[in-house]
Amino acid sequence: MRCFCRLRIFNLSKWMTVASVFVLVFFGGVAQAETPSPSLERPFILPFSGEAGPSTWLLAQPYGNTVGAFRQRHTTYAGSGGIHFGVDLAAPCGTPVVAMADGVVFAVDALRFGSAPHNLMIDHPDLGYATFYGHLLERPSLKPGQFVKAGDLVGLSGDPAETCFGRPHLHFEIRDLSHVRKYNPVKLVQADWDNLALAGAFSQAFQYDLDEPRKWQHLDDQPEASAGGPLLNDFANPWPPEFPANMRLGALLPSDAPLGCASPSRPTASTQASIHPTRRENTIPSSSLQMLTTGGCCTQPFWSPDARQVLFIDRPSPARSAAIWAVSVDAPEMGPYLFSEHIGFYTTDLSYRIVLRGKTTFLEELACPAGLARRRWAVPAGGRPVFIAPHRTRIAWQVSNDNLPIERRVAEIWVANLDGSGAREVAKLARGSILGWATDTVLIVSGRENLSAREQVLWALSLPDGDRLELARSDRLRGGSLSPQGTWLVYSIALSQKRDQNGLWLVRVDGTQRHQLPSALFGAHRWRDDHRLLIVPLRPAATFHELWEFDAQNGTGRALTHPETIPFKIANNDWAVAPDGRSIVFVSALDRNLWLLRLPD
Repeated sequence: MRCFCRLRIFNLSKWMTVASVFVLVFFGGVAQAETPSPSLERPFILPFSGEAGPSTWLLAQPYGNTVGAFRQRHTTYAGSGGIHFGVDLAAPCGTPVVAMADGVVFAVDALRFGSAPHNLMIDHPDLGYATFYGHLLERPSLKPGQFVKAGDLVGLSGDPAETCFGRPHLHFEIRDLSHVRKYNPVKLVQADWDNLALAGAFSQAFQYDLDEPRKWQHLDDQPEASAGGPLLNDFANPWPPEFPANMRLGALLPSDAPLGCASPSRPTASTQASIHPTRRENTIPSSSLQMLTTGGCCTQPFWSPDARQVLFIDRPSPARSAAIWAVSVDAPEMGPYLFSEHIGFYTTDLSYRIVLRGKTTFLEELACPAGLARRRWAVPAGGRPVFIAPHRTRIAWQVSNDNLPIERRVAEIWVANLDGSGAREVAKLARGSILGWATDTVLIVSGRENLSAREQVLWALSLPDGDRLELARSDRLRGGSLSPQGTWLVYSIALSQKRDQNGLWLVRVDGTQRHQLPSALFGAHRWRDDHRLLIVPLRPAATFHELWEFDAQNGTGRALTHPETIPFKIANNDWAVAPDGRSIVFVSALDRNLWLLRLPD
């Protein structure tokens, strides 16, 4: 147990009846519907002419109700409904920007359109739309009234921080000809967005409205916005909750009264037999697909510790509140059932729940030793989620001001004992974050040596002595994920000027071994076990996805699926690996249902 589950949270937020008999069968196995052909209703090309990749450009943030936009809905995005009203494509400064369709230049560097340092608006009267290009490196040489053709060079991508190492990216929008209404480019631009979502900074982070948890959870179902329009996402019950910015840490609050030891809500014994029939071993062949839900349900699935249930947030009817629901992988035809009425951050073994209430963070035991009462107590994390050390001895959290641009944020890294006592700041990192616990005494953190530094660094931070072991360093280092036992760390380098460094990397947390994966394996990734990494490679034009495995112990990779025999496609990069490593669950891009993919050993 390394940290809280990635939104393995459900309280009914972000189903399935009997599985449809009209499941397509071909290539000798279960398949999903064919990928639709490009629509004539998508009249625009992408603003970059080259193919997406680790050395060219990547999707950074899509249009819509992203978590980042929601947290800044009253500030940065208040002027357009509180949502991210365009698409961000990460790219090195100076990447050529092309016109997305034939059109006429409307404005160059118009102050009312923002997106510093430079911007461009092109009208497309024949189509009824306008395209906007922001954060350009230089003022475009075009003049208002000038005609441009699709694919013409119209500018160079830049950086809103004007440093070219802060946040270099292109922000583009599609508006109406009055330049007021803003539309989702996913519906209008000729690109495979589910492929593009496999790599970049976004993942599947759309904000939940727990009153309607299925709303606005996919790339193509985001709302239209208007300049100066009302907030679209001022939800009464948002998930994940907002974290207080730069709140000073207070003293440990008194523990709540014992709650009595109990696990999350599960089916009663009388219903267990019908919901969980006797486990059937080896009834599904290796590398096969199985539908788990119908009706377009649901997103952000996660697993029960025994790998027999897939969990998700949903609200199946207006009469119910949002909660965590589950579907059995042994008997999905029985449909989903209520797992827990409590949405929160859960540890992967479901032994603890992290509860956020305003400016207070609670830990709650869900499993405890025989004879002891279950407890809930407050810890001084100020309403933020915490990372729990593997042997439940410590917690860690970070404090930063999310209202500041990323290039100006400084993260305070705090640790405390599990009961919240002994809280202390152990590091202060420019553009910093916690990646997780490697051991009970070693934290893996990311940051820069100062706000003006060009390189991001991954460190193993030793708590006893404060020493930092450098694990990786790059001008364009991204993310980082620990293997289940904390032995290996995977990270990526993308869009670096040192092109030979771009790609996926693995490093032992003691620094003794390192692998750069083949360039063909750059893409989405999750750990299968402590040394095997699962990868869905980024193939921008692929009809279906592939699943690969890379073994960090011997430095070898192998394909686990082939699109001709196991045709599947993941939506929003939304997938999770079973704790036993034998299967994955994913949201299908073809029908928006949850599907199970069994893996070979």
